[in-house]
Amino acid sequence: MSLPALTCAQGTAFSYQGHLMGNGAAANGSYDFNFVLFGSAAGVDQIVPAMPFNNVSVANGQFNVTLDFGAAAFAGAARWLEISVRPTGVGQFTKMNARVSLLGTPYAIFATTAGSVANGAVTASQLNTGGVAPAQGQFLAYNAGNFVWSDPGVAVGSVWSLNGLDAYYESGNVGIGTSAPTAGVRLEVNGNTRLTPGGSGGFLQIGTPNGETGLSFQGANRADIRYDGSILKLVAGTIGPPSPSAGIAIDPSGNVGIGTTTPGSKLEVAGNITQALDKSGVVKAMLYVNADGTIARCYNGMTNATARNCGFTIANSYADWGADHLINFGSRVTDRFISVSAESVPGYGAVGASYSFDPDPNLLHVQTFTTQTDYQGFRGHFAFMIIVY
Repeated sequence: MSLPALTCAQGTAFSYQGHLMGNGAAANGSYDFNFVLFGSAAGVDQIVPAMPFNNVSVANGQFNVTLDFGAAAFAGAARWLEISVRPTGVGQFTKMNARVSLLGTPYAIFATTAGSVANGAVTASQLNTGGVAPAQGQFLAYNAGNFVWSDPGVAVGSVWSLNGLDAYYESGNVGIGTSAPTAGVRLEVNGNTRLTPGGSGGFLQIGTPNGETGLSFQGANRADIRYDGSILKLVAGTIGPPSPSAGIAIDPSGNVGIGTTTPGSKLEVAGNITQALDKSGVVKAMLYVNADGTIARCYNGMTNATARNCGFTIANSYADWGADHLINFGSRVTDRFISVSAESVPGYGAVGASYSFDPDPNLLHVQTFTTQTDYQGFRGHFAFMIIVY
């Protein structure tokens, strides 16, 4: 058997090509081979388990197999290959007379000097740089004689430089999407710009939300700051551009609209306003009560209710002197401002209304009356309006 070539394959495998002779002539047909790796030319120091190959095609004596004993098998010492062969499936294996020494190419899978260097163990001092350690951001270069640590400069065709791990440019203005950034503007972007700073609100996008100029905050929901050249809007919604009326709008005169983009005064609210009882500035309750003590219409400024009795109840009592209506507001009213007025009825003279607090801070007594004395039996039974601030 002759050994014309040993060539290295990618990784730890390598190709073995041999020439098989039988009875003085080149062999042809199918043969079984057995390859065993040893650490000596004749010893019993087998390195790894044998590698069998069955039904290998041999033509004019030539055959080729790919051997892979693994990187650990080539730790730097010499290696020999023992080969046995037989016609496929026939008889016992015949061992070749001498082991084949593996030299050169197979050892490319494990360089001799690399065998003593652990992964990640090469440091700057081990490189041929004259013993000089690199500064942060420097890179390894070759000056036709030795390795040197070089400072990052402006590469050919690039305007960016490095300062450590930071990239910078300080010679002019930067345009993205434009070749002519506005003078004095360090960064000009022609098109949408997205920023993802993190946090629960999602990403920020500077662009044209709803066809206007502005900024969008987009995550599970969405909020926009938009300007159409006239009205500035702060709006919020779910998926898609929020409705222009779904937020606050400011017009060029400084009028502010909530729920409307055309405010006609300094503050215009398109919708109801609610406020906690312990806060001031907004009406807490309004009732229009019929002469028979039933609620005709109402508004609850703490719950935004306008239907039925708005959460209020009235207990009525009548006497010749007038009527007493005990109103239960469902929350404390004894520390609020209150206005009450009776509805006049033609022919009944001057009518009026007054109120008094009940020991229960949720209750208020309203009395209606007339100054006429000749209407006994109906005196003071009048409709009234009460407002709690």
